[in-house]
Amino acid sequence: MARHLSVGSIIEKNKIASEELFLVLIKVDVKNEEGEEVNTLTFVKNSENVVFDGLTYQASNFDLDITVENNTEPTIKLTAQDQTRVLMQYVEAYGGLVGSNVTMTVVNSGAMDAPAEIQETFKVLAATNTEYVVEFDLGTDSAVNKRFPNYRQFKDRCAWKYKGPRCKYAGPLAKCDLTLLGTNGCIAHGNIANFGGYPGLNAA
Repeated sequence: MARHLSVGSIIEKNKIASEELFLVLIKVDVKNEEGEEVNTLTFVKNSENVVFDGLTYQASNFDLDITVENNTEPTIKLTAQDQTRVLMQYVEAYGGLVGSNVTMTVVNSGAMDAPAEIQETFKVLAATNTEYVVEFDLGTDSAVNKRFPNYRQFKDRCAWKYKGPRCKYAGPLAKCDLTLLGTNGCIAHGNIANFGGYPGLNAA
């Protein structure tokens, strides 16, 4: 028998008694048809913008429903009100955003510096839009296709997204070669403290 979980029920199920609000954040890593990430869109189900983990989430109205069938992967539908047509522009320009990652994060509004209460990442399987509403069908990666461990460690290559929340570089240089010692790497940027590689790692 299928179980249907709304965002509200997920929050109620997982929260401890508190007077603080639990906010649902959505981050869409927009990918083009070649699988290259071209932009990041961020939304929060709230009446005002919030900042979490270095990213500003735009106040939005959306619903996220999860259906869980026995012995199958869950299916997820994200329905967003898109009065500004921002999402529709990306849906139309990038093949319905199929293959893009969508990260759902639940945070406590009274502890925005604390780790997320819940965080799950899905992939866009399909998208439809009518009037000012965009619907996404989301799914999870099969366990057999997941990398283990989750992150690869490199001696000479930075793992962070350039100018992202972990890179933290906010200077005038437009590009980075994601190295430590390269001519356009972390040292050249004066950002060695945030290098996302492991210089002390011994090569196998």
